[in-house]
Amino acid sequence: MSASGVFIGRVHSILREEFADVELSTIRYYEERGLVLPRRTSKGYRVYYPEHIECLRVALRMAQSGTPLASIQQHLVDRGLIAGDVVAVPKAAAAREGLSAIVTAYVNPTATPAPAAEPALHVVPAPVASAVSVGDAVALDTVLADENISRSAVDALRDFNMLTTFTVGSMEMLSSADAEVLRTVAPLVARGLDVRFLAGLRRTVDRELDLIRQAIEPSLAAARGDARAKALLNAQHVAEEMDALRQALVTRELDRFFAGG
Repeated sequence: MSASGVFIGRVHSILREEFADVELSTIRYYEERGLVLPRRTSKGYRVYYPEHIECLRVALRMAQSGTPLASIQQHLVDRGLIAGDVVAVPKAAAAREGLSAIVTAYVNPTATPAPAAEPALHVVPAPVASAVSVGDAVALDTVLADENISRSAVDALRDFNMLTTFTVGSMEMLSSADAEVLRTVAPLVARGLDVRFLAGLRRTVDRELDLIRQAIEPSLAAARGDARAKALLNAQHVAEEMDALRQALVTRELDRFFAGG
């Protein structure tokens, strides 16, 4: 087994290189159905190793061809990718994970690297002399170095309320969610897009959140315990459906633009 592990946000990015439409909820659902069994940190966060990512790749390819999940699971067992006594995660337990499973992995820098044939995993060395993490936070300098993005871009993102940083001692930090935002913005900035124009996306997100709140408001009114967890999961599903609609609209308009040109 490789000594390098990553959390679900990075797994999602890796899989989207081959499966452009795969969503985070699909990864969680496959775990719920016992198709992948990531390890867990002491705080309960999923940690995925190359063999787990291979499980997901195989499952997604087979699902694309219409193979039932039970057959996919048996195939994974036959290949030795999962054990034969896999037990599915109860839906209520999976729902309690909520929407906060995007984090950054820290591993031992002296560990044996992953084999060359495995996907290139995004690994942050474990801190030695000074801490680079606080809870689920990550040092801003770590993300800047990984993504080759300038501090001026970070300042602009903060100005437009797209990013929030905080200070621990003398170190500037990001929450895991803000770190993922910065990593997602980085390739767009590298393409030459002005951060000021990207700020319009924040306004779009605010409008979409209003629509999501409207969609789940009835279930949240009396939501307690598992009911509230289901409401959170429903909010994620609504967000994914809106994202699919947005992609369909953009694709349609691009087709019209190039057809007209």
